[in-house]
Amino acid sequence: MAKILIVEDDRQLSALIVDFLQGEGHAPEAVYKGRDGRERLQSGEYDAVILDWELPDVSGPDICRQHREAGGLTPILMLTGKRDLEDKEAGLDAGADDYLTKPFQLRELSARLRALLRRAAVSARAGRSEPSEASAGPIQAGHVIAGKYRLDKFIAQGGMAHVYQATHLGMGKIVVVKLLQAHLLDDATQRSRFEQEARAMARINHVNVASIYDTGVAVNGQPYLVMEYVSGEALVDRLAREGSVPLEDALEILIQCCRGLEVVHAAGIVHRDLKPDNIMLQEMKSRPDWVKIVDFGISHLLDSKRRLTDADKIIGSAGFIAPEQLRGDQLDSRTDVYALGVIFFLILTNELPFKASNTQAMFLRQLQTDPDPLSDYLPELPSGPLVDRVLQKALAKDPDDRYQTMVELRCDLESLLAETR
Repeated sequence: MAKILIVEDDRQLSALIVDFLQGEGHAPEAVYKGRDGRERLQSGEYDAVILDWELPDVSGPDICRQHREAGGLTPILMLTGKRDLEDKEAGLDAGADDYLTKPFQLRELSARLRALLRRAAVSARAGRSEPSEASAGPIQAGHVIAGKYRLDKFIAQGGMAHVYQATHLGMGKIVVVKLLQAHLLDDATQRSRFEQEARAMARINHVNVASIYDTGVAVNGQPYLVMEYVSGEALVDRLAREGSVPLEDALEILIQCCRGLEVVHAAGIVHRDLKPDNIMLQEMKSRPDWVKIVDFGISHLLDSKRRLTDADKIIGSAGFIAPEQLRGDQLDSRTDVYALGVIFFLILTNELPFKASNTQAMFLRQLQTDPDPLSDYLPELPSGPLVDRVLQKALAKDPDDRYQTMVELRCDLESLLAETR
């Protein structure tokens, strides 16, 4: 029996596949959105994945590509209505192991799935996918790192690290452990960047930034860092649930982000990947939205003597990348100012300020086009012209035309908050 993840937005087709696979003795699970499929795939608990190409939020090839880039090995069978050879090549180049064109016979789906599972079994017997402290995939729950951190649950997989919820055995405290992925152990650049991040962030002590508790190297030479476990929900999840955030709540969230980033920037660190996924909202008795900024996994050290990232590699999430990142220019704290401007626009409107049909078109708009005025989306918004002025300055193409520090941005946001109350 194999555990199969089905990511297909056609619920009727998904139900047919589930029933058929159950009849063949497998344990299928179905989700209908790309984001949900990507999160399930990151868990590493499935023997194979049946992945639709065209999903409503994240495309199948993008999910597949991100999984492979992060070191994921789960066999993937891509489903699509696209029949051109170029499309098949694109799906396979994204990392799919096989490709099935709709409409199809369930017996053919089953045969292709069996072939994928046989190949995976051969690889496992060869020892390439056996979980261990240096495994390419997630480590099994119960494994103990450095004799004191028990890994309880796999949380996420990024470009550099696997992330786990863990327990400090001596104190019984819930923490988060990030382990550098095993395939990067021999990459001196990535290893150095991971270790520098850990040392730099360990110096930060601020209520709006997730704390680093410990760093070290496991017995096999795999670097790790231990950080604060943040309960609550990510801002991206609140947006998915509510669609947008009222102006007063948005300002309170952004002001807290500014306060945390002031301290981070003072330590010579730029986050470079600010987005709603990396802003956690804790439920606190004193106020409902207590911000914690997390995931400094691609942060840039301003005082580093050498660049730790390839000059031609764009790092960050597409909708939040500043123009200077796209141009390959020098980055500084104003790069994070731009990302907060995008987040401000997004949480008020539930829209990105630069909409486009694909990533390349979005990059061109970020480089060449000014965002639409907020009043086009929210004509009755209180203090609308003032909000527009803040957004215009935060989203300026030239960093010299932006807020020069988080302090400057915070002061204007606090003035806006006072206007709305």
